[in-house]
Amino acid sequence: MQEAYGLLLTHYAIRSVMDEPALQADLDPDRLSFLRSIRATCRNARQKAGFSPETQSEAHQRVLDEILDRIDSARLNRANPRVIKRKVSNWPVKRPHHHNPKEPAPTDFHIIYNH
Repeated sequence: MQEAYGLLLTHYAIRSVMDEPALQADLDPDRLSFLRSIRATCRNARQKAGFSPETQSEAHQRVLDEILDRIDSARLNRANPRVIKRKVSNWPVKRPHHHNPKEPAPTDFHIIYNH
C-alpha cells in the first residue's frame, strides 16, 4: 500500500509541476510531456543534494523552463473502448485431455522412418 501511495503522490507532484508552466504560458497541460517533466525534475534534483531557498527557486525555474522548452502538438480527444480481442482460429481450443498426450508406440516410429 505504501508503494502505491508513493507512486500516486509522485504522479500528483509531477502533474502539479507541469500545471505551473502551463498556466504561465496559457497552455493546456496535455500539451506538455509527462516524461520530459519527470526527467527535468530528476535531473535538477540530483544536481544539488541540499537546497538553500535561493538555489531551490533557481532549480524550480530551470525545471519549468525545461518543461516549456518543447510543447507537444495539440491532441485530439482520445477514447479507448473497453473491449477484449478474441483470436479467431480454425484450431480447436486446448482441453485438459490434450495436456498429457499418450506417447506413440515404438513400432510407429519404425514404420514412419523406414519407408
